[in-house]
Amino acid sequence: MNKKILSIIGVIAAVVILGALYNTYLAPTGVDGEKEVSLQVIVDKEEINEEFTFQTEHEFLGELLEEEQGALELNYDEHSGLGMMITGMLGYEVDSSSEYFHILVNGEDAEYGVSGIALKDGDEYVLELRSLSDYDGTDNGEADETEGKQVSLRVTLEKEDMDEEFTFQTEFEFLSELIEEEAETLEAEYEMTDFGLSITEILGYEIDESTEYLHLLVNGEDAETGVSGIEMMDGDEYVLDLRSFAPMNDEEEEGEASDVKEVTFIVTIDTEDIAEEFTFQTEQEYVSEMVEDEAETLELEYEMTDFGMSITEILGYEMDSSGEYLHILVNGEDAETGLSGIEIKDGDVYELQRRDF
Repeated sequence: MNKKILSIIGVIAAVVILGALYNTYLAPTGVDGEKEVSLQVIVDKEEINEEFTFQTEHEFLGELLEEEQGALELNYDEHSGLGMMITGMLGYEVDSSSEYFHILVNGEDAEYGVSGIALKDGDEYVLELRSLSDYDGTDNGEADETEGKQVSLRVTLEKEDMDEEFTFQTEFEFLSELIEEEAETLEAEYEMTDFGLSITEILGYEIDESTEYLHLLVNGEDAETGVSGIEMMDGDEYVLDLRSFAPMNDEEEEGEASDVKEVTFIVTIDTEDIAEEFTFQTEQEYVSEMVEDEAETLELEYEMTDFGMSITEILGYEMDSSGEYLHILVNGEDAETGLSGIEIKDGDVYELQRRDF
């Protein structure tokens, strides 16, 4: 397989692993002061190759792009917790199902999206339209060596009484490539995002992204990344299991008593002088479930994404997803995951702190 696309998928895999965590506690720090930077926009298929030089006091590339929206003929979407996603430049509209703007910083692949790239004086940025499917399988004129693998893929949709298993022979390297190749067999629909392949329909079942997702297991273990980051090995067994973002407690379903936990929940919005502390009694297992239960008390608005709950408003304060995020602390330590992955324990102290990227 082409090493160029390997590089793309490698970056995407890393983002998938950290996607939910990035805006939670890994955001870079901006640099104050005036800077001169260059920006090159390349769309080979339309013979577009233009370079701009900007003087700016902004700290992040996303802010500069927004300010220069007219000059760049820029269109974009704001994704809660993820920042700016470019949908068009210089009159060209991106087909988000198959292509994207790849970012280079001083000739190197960017580690973040445009909202997370800190501007530095003299930096050179390139936005180049690329496709995940237009490569020819060679690198520097040499064919990549591939090895055939046999893997199994099981799809379980319990609510629809569906449980089907497939065996595939493949030379692809990543699970997303196999799913894309076998889309007809799997009756799969999907989208290509900045974070890789996102399945929206499988076996004819359309996934309600607001409440459910396909949980991925690899050889019986929870996957650490999405399908675009799973490197296949001969004999691997994969399971896509439809699950809810807020699953019912098994003990409650069986009529048994559940453990009640008492936790402290602190919200700090420094820019608004908001610092409020709550004590909740809950039988929920995950912080996101508790927060959802207490949405009215917390004056909460949120979205459910592939990475779990993303808060858009709290205590009447609307988050600016392009420039700030809610940092999560668990018992005074940085959280290792988002709210949907934090298991509640009796006596825990959770804190949400507003922070700038």
